Order: sequence, then C-alpha cells, then structure tokens
Amino acid sequence: MKKERFGLVVSIIINIIIAIIKISGGLLFNSYILITNGYYTLCNLTEDILALVGSLFKHRRANRRQPFGFGSTECKIQIGLGILFIGIAIFILLKAFTLNYYQTNPTVIFIILTVFLFQVLNTNYKFQVGKSCRSQMLIESSHSNYFESIILLFTSILIILNIWISFFDFLGCIIMATIIFYKGMKIIYENVIFIKGENANNQRLVNKIKKIIDDYSTITYSETFLININKQYYINIEIGVNDNLSMSELIKIENSIKEKIYLANLNIKTINFNILSNNKGDA
Repeated sequence: MKKERFGLVVSIIINIIIAIIKISGGLLFNSYILITNGYYTLCNLTEDILALVGSLFKHRRANRRQPFGFGSTECKIQIGLGILFIGIAIFILLKAFTLNYYQTNPTVIFIILTVFLFQVLNTNYKFQVGKSCRSQMLIESSHSNYFESIILLFTSILIILNIWISFFDFLGCIIMATIIFYKGMKIIYENVIFIKGENANNQRLVNKIKKIIDDYSTITYSETFLININKQYYINIEIGVNDNLSMSELIKIENSIKEKIYLANLNIKTINFNILSNNKGDA
C-alpha cells in the first residue's frame, strides 16, 4: 500500500507541473485550447487527490472511481465532483463566446512537445508501478492519462492551425468544454447507478462474460460485479493483466471485449473494468 501511495503522490506532483505548464504556456502564447487542456488535467488531478485522501482516511487501497467507498454518502460526494466538472465545462463554454482570439505564437509547439513527453512518462510510470504493486487505482489513473494524451494530440492539431487562423482556438475551447462536461456527466451517471441500483446475481450472464474474456491470452478473468436497474445491467469486470502488456494493447482488448459483450445481447447497459496485475509483487 505504501508503494501505491508513493506512486500516487509522484503522479500528483507530475500532474501539477503539467497543469502549470499548460495554463501558463497558453497564457504566454495565446492558446486558450492549451489553457482548457490544463483545466482538464486539474480535473484528473482532483480525482487522484480524492483517491489518495480516501486511501489515507479509510486505511485501505486507493480507488479512483469510489475513493471513500460505495455508500450513499460517498456516492453523493462523487456526484458533487461531477457537478463541479460540469460547472467548469459550462464556464469554459460561456467564456469561449466572449474571448478575443489571436493567432497562436509558433513557440507553443515546444510547450506541446514538453507536455506530451511528461504525460507519456507519467502514464507509463503509473501503469508499471500499478502492475508491480497490483494497484487498481494506479492502473485506472494511467488509463485517464493515456486518454488525456490522445486529447492533447488531437487538440494540438487545432493549436497548430491556430497559428494561422484564430477561429481554431474557439473551436478547441468548445471541444474541451464538451469533453469536461462528458466527464462530469459520466461520474454522476455511475454514482446514481450505485445509489439506485441493486446488486444482482446472474450466473448465466457471468459465465458468458467469463467465456468471452478467456479467449484472450494476455489477461485473466477474476470476477464480475452486477448492478441491476430496470432489468438492465451495469457491470464491473475485474481482470488481471500480464506484465508484458502495454497500455495501448490493454485499451484495444477492453474495447474488443466490450464489443463482443454488447453484440451478445446480454441486456447490459454499461461496462467498466477493474484492472489488476497478474504479478504477485508486494505493495
């Protein structure tokens, strides 16, 4: 557990540096897209800090999705966080229509490269440490960093185009506001399910899920948690991953499993994964 917490603290420090570079770089080089990217990093950072606080107060391993547990009060705290993210998204959206946009300074490219390097290193660090100490929290957090890197790559195209046409800065702000809004809505949706749903026991469905996952040699099936809402299932699938599996490979496998489960018409509404390492290393 100490190794997990140390890894989380290191990641938080790196994310603070990334957020500062993004926001200050955006201010210096006329890139509101980069500033809103910094807001997105702060949203991810908030989730990591809550997971660390929850781990310290509850004296258990950190959990990014439910840092304080799965009770009604804890879920309401997470819903509050989701509402905060939606508020940030609305603020960005409204502000986007009042700002004066200018062409971005080409020097911003060096900022983008620096930030991208930090994010890739942070993602790999959390993923490797997470596997070595079997930390669901760190592996899940590395997922978020991976997608954040993809978002940065995509919005970087708009930032570069904004060197010549300032309209792309406005477009990028709208896109980032939408992404943060979706993040907030997803958190609220998941926690409302935890509050209103009922634990379900459907062994036939679990066996079908296990059969699908057993087709993959680089992961191992562990457990499936079912929540029933109006005869539809919200599921968390716990799987173990091999040490040689990369983050991009894991994402591809997850998407493939989701596609097969949805195609099987099992009346499943939402699928999430809890990832652990098959490595028996200590925490």
